[in-house]
Amino acid sequence: HKCEIFSLTMTCLPEFDGILVSLDGSIFLGVPLGTPSFVSSTCKLAAHSGHLLCDQLIKLEDPQSSMLLLRYCHVPQLDHLARSVDPCLLSEAASIHDNQTRSTFAQLLGEKSVSA
Repeated sequence: HKCEIFSLTMTCLPEFDGILVSLDGSIFLGVPLGTPSFVSSTCKLAAHSGHLLCDQLIKLEDPQSSMLLLRYCHVPQLDHLARSVDPCLLSEAASIHDNQTRSTFAQLLGEKSVSA
């Protein structure tokens, strides 16, 4: 939403009538701002979205292209959040992302399982 107000309180000024008021948080310039649970869950959603790319990389026939795409497209996906979000709120999302990266890398190498 382009017209959204984030407020930790229920108060809303009359001149903002008709504009969405978020009580949990909102995303500004790609960064979730709000309650810790909102920020953490938004980061986890971003991390989970990486599986779409990883699934496609495994299907590519050229392993070198798959590795390059993994390195330059998947690995840096959380970089912006890592620079902007409290590390405590990003840690679970980072673990999800790291596990996806490790698993995809192992599958591209032809390994059956990877221990974390």
